[in-house]
Amino acid sequence: SAQNSKITVGDKSTVTMTGALSLINTDLIINKGATVTAQGKMYVDKAIELAGTLTLTGTPTENNKYSPAIYMSDGYNMTEDGATLKAQNYAWVNGNIKSDKKASILFGVDQYKEDNLDKTTHTPLATGLLGGFDTSYTGGIDAPAASASMYNTLWRVNGQSALQSLKTRDSLLLFSNIENSGFHTVTVNTLDATNTAVIMRADLSQSVNQSDKLIVKNQLTGSNNSLSVDIQKVGNNNSGLNVDLITAPKGSNKEIFKASTQAIGFSNISPVISTKEDQEHTTWTLTGYKVAENTASSSAAKSYMSGNYKAFLTEVNNLNKRMGDLRDTNGEVGAWARIMSGAGSASGGYSDNYTHVQIGVDKKHELDGLDLFTGLTMTYTDSHASSNAFSGKTKSVGAGLYASAIFDSGAYIDLISKYVHHDNEYSATFAGLGTKDYSSHSLYVGAEAGYRYHVTEDSWIEPQAELVYGAVSGKRFDWQDRGMSVTMKDKDFNPLIGRTGVDVGKSFSGKDWKVTARAGLGYQFDLFANGETVLRDASGEKRIKGEKDGRILMNVGLNAEIRDNLRFGLEFEKSAFGKYNVDNAINANFRYSF
Repeated sequence: SAQNSKITVGDKSTVTMTGALSLINTDLIINKGATVTAQGKMYVDKAIELAGTLTLTGTPTENNKYSPAIYMSDGYNMTEDGATLKAQNYAWVNGNIKSDKKASILFGVDQYKEDNLDKTTHTPLATGLLGGFDTSYTGGIDAPAASASMYNTLWRVNGQSALQSLKTRDSLLLFSNIENSGFHTVTVNTLDATNTAVIMRADLSQSVNQSDKLIVKNQLTGSNNSLSVDIQKVGNNNSGLNVDLITAPKGSNKEIFKASTQAIGFSNISPVISTKEDQEHTTWTLTGYKVAENTASSSAAKSYMSGNYKAFLTEVNNLNKRMGDLRDTNGEVGAWARIMSGAGSASGGYSDNYTHVQIGVDKKHELDGLDLFTGLTMTYTDSHASSNAFSGKTKSVGAGLYASAIFDSGAYIDLISKYVHHDNEYSATFAGLGTKDYSSHSLYVGAEAGYRYHVTEDSWIEPQAELVYGAVSGKRFDWQDRGMSVTMKDKDFNPLIGRTGVDVGKSFSGKDWKVTARAGLGYQFDLFANGETVLRDASGEKRIKGEKDGRILMNVGLNAEIRDNLRFGLEFEKSAFGKYNVDNAINANFRYSF
């Protein structure tokens, strides 16, 4: 590292840098005849003066593999004929290139092999920046006398560019607007492109439509290339357009570029490209576009936005599980704790798992014909969810009040109200959403009633019904997917969930102990549809109505009483036949009475 300095690599010098390099307010000059190879990350806040050869590579590891390396500079000034800039083997390079000399730019390797990536040492950030290519370059190339070759390279075109010649193989030219620099034009004298994708941007909302452009002055050759358009803003018409995207000499092969559909936001946008020829030019012109819903992206968004409902359902399933702890309780005050662990799944590869902890205290009131328990509970839930398109975690804390009345006749009523705050962090791969941190909250008011019929003195049947009403906060996300404004939101909604079922049980007792085995079967169902999701991108608005769900619930468990004041229990649960199901859950509880 160096600050406020000047570093010069002289003629015929050969330098290999294997570690990280940081140059602050320091000139780096590579003279003609000098060869410099960098094999680690580099940050230089001034433009590098390059007259010799500079090679930027990934970091070599064992077995001839490489770990990605990031190279950032204020630019590369190629100051002599024959100056050469190379980048290969998982190098991510940033900085504009300028030259008025016959310089050479070589990115990527001709015989790319993904096996060369050392997957044990790479970082997700560096690999993501590469976009699946051998080499990634972000910047503009203003070098009208220079030649450039790109093999398996992602070029994020981030500035006006000019080259004498450009050769591409298995590459991507992605016109971008990282620094809000508007639309860009790449001008070359000769272009030889094969198996290359070109993705341009267009703004069709103005009276004069704007777009990126590729201009080939002298010769266009190659084959099997695709041309896509990121339509960032749309106008009133999707036909009758006349936006020139690629201009080449007259007589160029019209099959070199073919239109390709782009998935942007929640839409598939297919450009309508016509190839025209006049006395001087062959032109690929955007004359319209077709828009269709990207069902995969919309389905992923629906699943993502349903996270609040599933978190609500997890808390609902844990609301009323105290009745087995309270019957025939001795002592006026009780303290209890419960831990639950479960996992669930739904379509679209969705799965979740959670650990839920409850603690509480209550007081027993002996009234005429019933025992009334009033208490306070606090909860903590740590949950993780993932699907084919997103993954993340939610941490929830809550507090509530409850009252349970157990009548001498065998009937009972259980009431509870609870507030829960959720902190969420989720990363998504659809529609360019990325990672979002957000908070939400929910409120629960539940009532359960049932009646225990004794078949014999130590066996019973207990039909029961439960109703839970809630309030769940909405959320809204606004972002840009490759320049297109995208919105995803849902409003506050009020779920109402019912449950009916029956439990059966049998008790076994000794001198100072009692064990009760029980099993239950029930049906849980939504009375209201869960919240509506609204998706919006440049192609319009899509509304996804909430759905109702229902599932069969099954459980088996044991409650044990030791002496007069100590109880513990264990229960196993699962559900079936729902759009979302609990695959398995285990519930362990402990209660001590004073």
